[in-house]
Amino acid sequence: MRMVTGTFQLIRLSRECREMAVLAEVGKSEAVSQRSLARAAGVSATMINAYVDDLVGRGLLDVTGDTNRTYRYHLTEAGRLR
Repeated sequence: MRMVTGTFQLIRLSRECREMAVLAEVGKSEAVSQRSLARAAGVSATMINAYVDDLVGRGLLDVTGDTNRTYRYHLTEAGRLR
């Protein structure tokens, strides 16, 4: 009997799917952390910054606060509709 070992990724999430996960997580609570956004999107905590910046640039998300410990994420009307 031969055993197959290794890691298999059956489904690769699209960027759009990851963005929707970020928007959905912010929709649940504006007090989410970058780490929880990263978990929801399936990306690293560092990579979530690129997603947040893109969503802010496209007018789907607003961010308030001075540091990553005080950030609050807010869906814009366009973000809610998306």
